[in-house]
Amino acid sequence: MLIKPQLFFLNTDAGKLLITQFIPDIEHSIRLNVIVVPPFAEEANKSRKMLADFGRQAATYNIRVSLIDLFGTGDSEGDFCAASWAIWQQNIKDLYQELKRQDPDVDIQFVGLRTGALLALDYCMQQSQAVNTPQSLMLWQPVLNGQQFITQFMRLRLAADMMNTQAKLTMADLQQELAENGSIEIAGYNLNHSLSEAIAQLNLMHLTQLPVDLKLAWVEIGLPPTQKIKPISQKTIAQWQLHNNVSSCFINGDSFWQTQEITQVEELTNFSINYLLGSLND
Repeated sequence: MLIKPQLFFLNTDAGKLLITQFIPDIEHSIRLNVIVVPPFAEEANKSRKMLADFGRQAATYNIRVSLIDLFGTGDSEGDFCAASWAIWQQNIKDLYQELKRQDPDVDIQFVGLRTGALLALDYCMQQSQAVNTPQSLMLWQPVLNGQQFITQFMRLRLAADMMNTQAKLTMADLQQELAENGSIEIAGYNLNHSLSEAIAQLNLMHLTQLPVDLKLAWVEIGLPPTQKIKPISQKTIAQWQLHNNVSSCFINGDSFWQTQEITQVEELTNFSINYLLGSLND
């Protein structure tokens, strides 16, 4: 039987957030809650089918999956130009607390994709001393360097301007525009300076100390000739493994968050579900 998504709006101080849930047929059979933290801008749109298919499949194993539209994105309230890293952190906290209110005895774990992995991990770091913090996090193709990611995102504007005008803008021009105006339009998204700076400051390679009890799974996806996790990622993983339980896996498949055609990676779904189910027995 095909499990259909169930939608509800979560009331928060920032506004109403759309939550898309995939719930097991027999609701009292829920063994685990999973919050999926989406990636940034157009990567989130490209990933919707993959994330929905993951949620639908996970629900058949008695895992309830909650996909969140962060403030200013998707069908949640707010404008993208008013979004901030702090607001998005609070969005996750609000959903986490709502799930705990509904099912106090059911564990909550995170799956974060790309910048969503950064956001979820940063949330876990900020909440490390709080009661009922998540103990497990899956990082799907995490962005390692926030500064590089923002630079790559801004290059979309350079490419567009090169096609539409004779003016040759530079990265320095865009950075100046962002600093002076407080925001800049890129690929249909009005990126504000605060959010840009917050993402740029994040670098997983500089993060050497994680909450002791936090368990992580690092997953990278790619097509031949790539056949293993990037060396720079391996270095970060090895550093974390000195103090934490960190597993890693390379999966053969399309980069579904950026492909021209909407696609999915079934092996990623299967691996992730098996990992989540295995964590229940730890």
